[in-house]
Formats: sequence, C-alpha cells, structure tokens
Amino acid sequence: MRDELLIDRLLQVHYPQEYDLDTHGVVVDMAIHRGLVELSDSKACDACQGHRPHRAQCDRVNLRLDTSACPVAIVDFEKYVNQFDNTVAAMRDRCDYLLVDATDEHNKIAFCDLTCSEEKYVNPNDGKYPLGKRAKASSQMRKSLEQLLLDPLMAHYILTFPEKICLFGWRDYDAPDVTPLRGDAARNMLAFMRTPSANSRTLAKEISVIGHNFSFVQVKYPSVYKW
Repeated sequence: MRDELLIDRLLQVHYPQEYDLDTHGVVVDMAIHRGLVELSDSKACDACQGHRPHRAQCDRVNLRLDTSACPVAIVDFEKYVNQFDNTVAAMRDRCDYLLVDATDEHNKIAFCDLTCSEEKYVNPNDGKYPLGKRAKASSQMRKSLEQLLLDPLMAHYILTFPEKICLFGWRDYDAPDVTPLRGDAARNMLAFMRTPSANSRTLAKEISVIGHNFSFVQVKYPSVYKW
C-alpha cells in the first residue's frame, strides 16, 4: 500500500483514472532536492524578458527554498497538468509546483505559485488582475487543490499531512537584483518579515480562505523560505 501513496504514483495513475483516461504516457516531472533550491516560472520569465530587454541578464529566480533539513520532492505541476488540456481532466487554473516531503515522515505538503511583478500589481489594483496577483495565485492554488481532492486516494494523501501550505513566491522586477546570503535563511526571512508585504493583517483581508486547514505563506525574493 505504501507505493500507492507516493505522489508520483498518484499523479501518474490515480488522477487520470479518476477521469477514465489512459494512464499510458502520462509523465510526472519530479525531482528530489536537498539544500538551496531555486524555482522560477519559465513562462512568466520569458514574457518579462521579452517586454523588458534590460532584464536579459536576470537569473530568472522567483523563489529560494532551504531544504537542507529534509529532502523535498518538487513536481512541475503546470507541466504535468498541461498533458490533460482538451480532456475532461483539464485544469483551467493551475499552480506552478507541488512540493512534498521526500521522506517516510509525511509531514508537509505545499502548493506553490510564482510571479514576477511590480508590487502595486501584487496588491489590489486597476490593472489586468484587479484583486492583485497575490489573490490570483491564491485562487490558482485553491483550484488545483480542489481538483486533486476529487480523487479519494489523492484526497486522503493530501489531507493527512500535518502541515499544509499554499506558498506564494514573488519577485519585484523593478527592484535591483540582490543576492541573498547563502546559508543564512533565518536572517533573510527576518528581513522579509520587516517589509509591508509581510503584514499578516493585509494578507488576511486580501486572500480568500484556502480551506482544508491550508495556510497561506508569502515569500518575497530574495528571502529564503525554510522548508
């Protein structure tokens, strides 16, 4: 039974089976990491650099994770879901990554969405996303979660994690590039917590409830999130 509870098995077999789809050829792009991990939203980075030539030398990193305490399996969730476009299993709104403990401890799971944007567009604004990109990311993570919960075995797997989070990582493309101090995640996180964007009261007003005992966590680059 243990093999049935591995996230790659659930995504490769159980999710498509829930929609009576052939599981042959379903690919789960997953890698196990330990140490400092850097994640990016390739599609968003391509668009950013296409419109802003001065960002050509950007390192294309939206989120830094410190996974030194525990190996973490990271699934390219958007790439995974793209396989089901134009089928009954399609997800119109999907997050970027799915992260789970890569140990037998079964302690933590995270749905993750990334963006690179001016801060004024992360908050509610008069632009393309009036509620702000933070709220948009929250919605995409919530909808990804709800879609996976339709499969009973997947739901059991997800909901039995003691710690469940929706992780929003974002980078202000107008801010100068800053290289954080590697190995000093606590100091970097403390610096982030002093910024207005980390104000919990602000987040509580702008973010809808995720549900299912998931917590919403925001990390602004170059801060490092400790897994």
